Amino acid sequence: MMQYKKHFTIEEAQQILAQIRPQVETILRLKRQLDRLSYDPYQKRYTIAHLDSIKPYPRAMEELVHIVTELHDRGIIVKGLDEGLIDFPHVRSGGEEVYLCWKAGESALKFWHKLQDGFAGRKPLNEI
Repeated sequence: MMQYKKHFTIEEAQQILAQIRPQVETILRLKRQLDRLSYDPYQKRYTIAHLDSIKPYPRAMEELVHIVTELHDRGIIVKGLDEGLIDFPHVRSGGEEVYLCWKAGESALKFWHKLQDGFAGRKPLNEI
């Protein structure tokens, strides 16, 4: 049974990547803003206790959630806020579900990895 409902061909992922690069750049900018505010988006709280009384969520967090949700709704998985790490579910010939993997700063989609391997297990696309 497949873990994901939506799967992308390599060509689809490449095309979408061209469209979403600005959103990924915004994710990186918002994460840096949250870091400056001492706000942890993963824990959804300020890392300095007395700042919790300011506002439950900084505006940058609200924007970040909106972008990540928008990408998720398209079937794209945001794996790393600090590095702009994005995965696209894909089915290899043979039926194995894997991720097509891209990181901000890379010129194009060039890597893939098994679901359980993560970023450290990335392999060149020509080995898919």
